[in-house]
Amino acid sequence: MLLLLLDFDGTLTTHDTLSALASIPYRLLSSPHNPHPHPYNAHSHPHHSHTHNPLPPWSHFTNSYLHDLSLITPSPSLSTLSPTTLTPKPQTPHLHFHKPPTLPLHLPSPPALRATERRSIERVEAAGVFKGVRRADVKSGAEEAVRSGEVKFRRGWEGVVGRVLKGGDGVTEVGLVRVVSVNWSREWVRGCLVAAAAAAAGADVGEGDGGRGGGGGDGLGEEDLENVRVVANEIEGLDAEEGSTGGLGRYWAEEGEGEGEGIWTAADKGRVVREMLDAEGEGKGRRSVYVGDSVTDLEALLAVDVGICVRDEVMGGGQRELAEVLERAGVECRWIGEFKDRDGRSGVDAKEGSIVLWWARDFDDICNSPLFSGAVNENRCES
Repeated sequence: MLLLLLDFDGTLTTHDTLSALASIPYRLLSSPHNPHPHPYNAHSHPHHSHTHNPLPPWSHFTNSYLHDLSLITPSPSLSTLSPTTLTPKPQTPHLHFHKPPTLPLHLPSPPALRATERRSIERVEAAGVFKGVRRADVKSGAEEAVRSGEVKFRRGWEGVVGRVLKGGDGVTEVGLVRVVSVNWSREWVRGCLVAAAAAAAGADVGEGDGGRGGGGGDGLGEEDLENVRVVANEIEGLDAEEGSTGGLGRYWAEEGEGEGEGIWTAADKGRVVREMLDAEGEGKGRRSVYVGDSVTDLEALLAVDVGICVRDEVMGGGQRELAEVLERAGVECRWIGEFKDRDGRSGVDAKEGSIVLWWARDFDDICNSPLFSGAVNENRCES
């Protein structure tokens, strides 16, 4: 059985989706036909016309965030950053070492990153960007983003998720799938997943190919995806009659389970993943797999049995940064197609004390690898 943990932006999707999410209130603001006008729309504020946008352009927020980030990550080579040490999961089957090594990683400190993220959130909240947005707006925005191709999913994603959720020939126990994301909205993540699954299955929402993947199987329905727990933050007040308060809540707990500390940084992702492993992983007889694409995924990649880094043929900025960090730390990253399984223990012939992660171009690579075909189904995914 597998416990499959997935990052969203840049892993399940081919690119970050925050700008697509942020475009929802801007479209609401400019639409004279919107049945639930944004509070700053001319319907609510007669001093504003539809040709005048009271919100700063989204580039204002992204540029401010990048400026703040540059103050704590001044060197592209990471050589001047403060050192941090991480300890991988001890006695993990695919890491054949007796004493877990520590990794001297040169990364911004979690408090500095958290402070930078907080300033970014506070700027967006102060401007009221998401004020008045409703759950239905986020859902329809996700559908449109997938339909138009603004949000594209990585090849084969639905084949991997479907096989873990449903199993296959001769498989009596199915696995679990969890999405762990620093994204601002769980509703957005889930809406994109549902729309992309419909697109991959050829439903109406998929007239474009935004959700098209290569993995085969019987397809994923919305009922299947209800079994995929999305752990992320959320826009506050989406279900209120007047819409969102404009606040961006940083929660990781499921609704009704209490307020968590939020998912801001790699450390937060690592904390959430370790808690999932304690509750649903090795103790339940499940091998844990995490798939991510950036330094934000680093702690999670090291916490699980099998960590897989997504790498495009021409690596993006986040992918390159992660690759550089791993290289500096002496972490070997091998193609998932070379994965070997020995007596139920994942791994390759690594030196004692060494750390091995894996890389894949897409989910077809993962689904067709020895890891996946041995752990879930003898049948390979078909493109």
